[in-house]
Amino acid sequence: MVANVLDSLIKVAAHEKQRLQLYVEAFETPFLQATVQFYEREAQQCLSTTDCASYLVMAQQRLEQEEERATRVLHATTRGKLKETCVKVLVEANREAIEAECKVG
Repeated sequence: MVANVLDSLIKVAAHEKQRLQLYVEAFETPFLQATVQFYEREAQQCLSTTDCASYLVMAQQRLEQEEERATRVLHATTRGKLKETCVKVLVEANREAIEAECKVG
């Protein structure tokens, strides 16, 4: 159902460029911002309550879940952006904490 709503959003505008622009402005940008906020909170909670290995398992599971959902529901242009966003929030933004906890490097 969500996929159908997103397809409808893309088809509203008359021209392809306008269609995608409407989708990006009305859905993709707010969706990616909400994704960042969600995973920032989850990462901080997980890092403060579990060990490094558990955090890395959670991060890997979340990346796989998001990829699977993106394939089923999101427009193709959003998939790569979602993966990049999740990696930045779950891994790159917490790299120092992960390395310190895991004693890497």
